[in-house]
Amino acid sequence: MTDRYLVAFNRDRDFYQMPLALAEGDLLEGLVTDLYLPDCFAESLMGRRFGLAHRHCKGLPSAKVHWSGAALWLQMVGLRQAKSPQERSKIFRRLDSALSCQAGRLAAASGSGLFPYSGYALEAFSLAEHRHTKKLLFVYHPQGDFVRKILEADAAQHPEVAVSHRAHLEEIALNEGDRVRDEILLADGVACASRFTAASVRAVAGAPHVVSVIPYGCFADAAGSAISAIRPKLAKPQVLFVGQGTQRKGLHHLLKVWARGLFRDAELTLVVNNMDPGIAKLVDQLAAKPRLLQGLTKQQLQAEYERADVFVLPSLVEGFGLVYLEALSAGCHVIGTTNTGLPDLEAPSEAASLVAPGNLDELQATLQRSIQAAASVGFDRAAIRRFAATRTWENFRQGIRDFVSEAEAAAK
Repeated sequence: MTDRYLVAFNRDRDFYQMPLALAEGDLLEGLVTDLYLPDCFAESLMGRRFGLAHRHCKGLPSAKVHWSGAALWLQMVGLRQAKSPQERSKIFRRLDSALSCQAGRLAAASGSGLFPYSGYALEAFSLAEHRHTKKLLFVYHPQGDFVRKILEADAAQHPEVAVSHRAHLEEIALNEGDRVRDEILLADGVACASRFTAASVRAVAGAPHVVSVIPYGCFADAAGSAISAIRPKLAKPQVLFVGQGTQRKGLHHLLKVWARGLFRDAELTLVVNNMDPGIAKLVDQLAAKPRLLQGLTKQQLQAEYERADVFVLPSLVEGFGLVYLEALSAGCHVIGTTNTGLPDLEAPSEAASLVAPGNLDELQATLQRSIQAAASVGFDRAAIRRFAATRTWENFRQGIRDFVSEAEAAAK
């Protein structure tokens, strides 16, 4: 009989595409999570009214989902009582542990394999260590030590990111510690969404032999149906950044390049909800102030993608970067770094440009070329959208099933 797997993660991570992939191949024993709408409520008015429609995925029946009352209680009650980021992190670790323990118990009872997301595997893997249980792991973010070295080297050159740098290191220590490393060591095989994340896994001494890269995708209707038939005609080429205003996202690199005063013929828009105080000062020091937007709805964000000619996210560390696909799906030319999932999309030069993370001169030159192209001949937005449409979630789901087959073959 084909082995089936228990998946574990909190909330609606990756739109439930990983457990859906297993369900489509009759490989899913169940999903352990905090909240999932029953099938009968998924399309109901109640589900939409309470903003819970996203807590269900067509093709993933609720009968296959195991709720965790402990995880729900911790989020609904525990987080509200938390008085500091440290307390919140401890609550999330308890939540992760509760989901992992439940997955381990269910795997023991059913005789199934385990395929949790990183952070939700340690207890489950430990429970299964003395049984012949297949232990697969999906690592969605680069491993802690790997990330720490990159951020520390950058902070030494850019001291204005001290606040978010310290916060990132505390997050790694509190939220992750050695947990993901230990999960990797216990796993029989690891899947990642990018080569960059996979490199961080392979950097763990004793990591499993089977490490596969399965890039994320976009939904079919994301590649053009929402695009306006007529884009607004603006006087200047539009450059867009979407992300947190923290060290990890590289916004300080973009602002330092923009401060050189070489882009007077372009307008910069920053969609940023949280910003490091040091990075905020860089914004204030710009001679030409960017448009600064916060709290956008999905529709408003889509409008900004449509408005933009060039999207730039010069991240130092990114597990993948779904915003790259969102921007490509809107027809933007995308600029990103090699420390992301953008290289794994293998986009043509019309659609994307890659720069080395932290290389301000290369970022400047790439921005200049892209802005000049937007101002002169423009980008073929329809061609960029067609390319984005080839990077589908269907491809991701097939990649997950192929990975399972590869891992099972390697174990024999």
